[in-house]
Order: sequence, then C-alpha cells, then structure tokens
Amino acid sequence: MALDIEDNIKDKLLEVINNFKRGSIKLVERNELHITIFFFGNISDSIKDQIIKILDKIYFNRFNVNINGISYFSPGFMRVIFFKVESKEIIDLYNILREQFVNNNIPFDKKETFIPHITIGRVKKKDPELYKIIKRFNDFKLENISIDSVKLKSSVLTEKGPIYNDIYTKSLN
Repeated sequence: MALDIEDNIKDKLLEVINNFKRGSIKLVERNELHITIFFFGNISDSIKDQIIKILDKIYFNRFNVNINGISYFSPGFMRVIFFKVESKEIIDLYNILREQFVNNNIPFDKKETFIPHITIGRVKKKDPELYKIIKRFNDFKLENISIDSVKLKSSVLTEKGPIYNDIYTKSLN
C-alpha cells in the first residue's frame, strides 16, 4: 500500500537520485517512486478484498508531506538509501490503518517503527562514496507535497527491478 507523488515532484527527486548513479546501488526508476505505508507480501484475493473494504470505510482528509533530507537503513551496513518524509498526518493514517489490519487479522510486515520514506535505491555492495553523496544532499528539502489518495499496489519482481501496478485507489477527502 502506497502514497503516490506528483510527477513534478518525481522530477525534482530524480535530479538528486541521479547523483547516486554508481555500480554499488540499484536506483529506483522515476515511475516507481512512492511512499510505502504497508507491505503485505503475497496475499489471497479474500485478503485483498478485506483490505479494499477497510480502505472504503476510512475517512481521511488530503494532506501534505515534506521531504527533509536523505538517510539510510543500516542493519550491519547501509542497505537502503531514502528521502526522509515528514508529516503528522501520514503517521495518523498509518496508525488508523494498522489498527484496522490488526483487528481484522490482515497479515502485513509489522516493523517496530514506521519510518515514512521514498526509496532512492538499494545498496548492492559497500561504497564509502555513498556516505559523501548523502552528506552533500542532507539539507535537501521539498515542502507541501500533496497527497490525495492511498493505493493498494501489486509488485512484480523482474531482473530490472520491481514493477508496481495499482489494484485499488482510495481518494482522500
């Protein structure tokens, strides 16, 4: 489940992402940039239908998010580099949906802490230059990025990376 971002924002993000072009990292393609809020893995049609019913029931207003710098996930060594996404509303939306999924026994990847982000790329091998690039763009900011829908997406893994398809879109009020 994800929040899509506008094309003009993707273009601005791509200007930064292009600085990470190195053999040590698999970058996310422009059309695949999004904010993941839940990862369900392989789910049955009945679970998919339950998720759609939950989305249909929620009432949530459109909101804005801000991008405030770049960071990385690091269990052992840097694995994923991402834009940091900030918004009280995205955390509220996550918590509302999480409660519904737990109450309805919907299986999802339960992380200790939800960290809103837009993935830049997945690191394939150690590369000290990546730390320098992150530091160079640590002050990168984009403000008031409009979020007007929540999308249930499927992900098909290919040799070139994942391909995402929209299954269902819930427009926000």
